[in-house]
Amino acid sequence: MLADLAEALYRAADHHAALQAVDEALMVARRRTDRVAELHATVLRGLIICALGSTSHEELDEIVGDAQNLLDVSGAVYFTPQLDQLRLHLERR
Repeated sequence: MLADLAEALYRAADHHAALQAVDEALMVARRRTDRVAELHATVLRGLIICALGSTSHEELDEIVGDAQNLLDVSGAVYFTPQLDQLRLHLERR
């Protein structure tokens, strides 16, 4: 649910609040070993960081790699379009 809150904040263009919410979502997902929630939060974190314009190419590449690994483990193909969007941001940099 924290990732959903972060996504709502991201879509409302409140990127700083979204980043705080998504970081908390990542902590909770990892603590609970919920790979689907971790995937959602990871992809969303990458998109938020891109919106803020405060990331290096290497950091974004690492986020994409982590998200791909989580997608492979979880099978949550629902998040593929968001991951593809994140990859487009990476290619543009």
